[in-house]
Amino acid sequence: MKIDNKAYDPIRGQSHARYMKRQNMIIEAPISKKEEDIFERCNFACHLADLLILKQNSPSLVLALEGKWGTGKTSIINLIKESIREKSCDAVVVDFNPWLIGSLDSVIEGFLVQLASSVNQTINTEVPSVPICLRHLPPN
Repeated sequence: MKIDNKAYDPIRGQSHARYMKRQNMIIEAPISKKEEDIFERCNFACHLADLLILKQNSPSLVLALEGKWGTGKTSIINLIKESIREKSCDAVVVDFNPWLIGSLDSVIEGFLVQLASSVNQTINTEVPSVPICLRHLPPN
């Protein structure tokens, strides 16, 4: 994308995010579709999506995506989610952002609630409401 006739390039230090110019302001926002991928990160995201689509009875997998602010982490996550949804119609994609949650118990509870909600929406069934009880165990 070009702003003032200059292309933005994250490899040379500029942000990976999409830029829009409105009323002399530049607004930075992550991309959400591969058609918006001007920095050609889609192949990387598609490869990660292939790794993340696990077969039944596969062991679990943890993936970490690290980078400085503005380098395109959210854009890559959005491309991965888009690729997973295209490749696997029965995949469950759980959007969970724990940054604003205060305690570990609340993080766990929030994740379980979001997981149950995502599974419910994906398989279109009613999940009975079950209270989640968490407690601190005394240290050994």
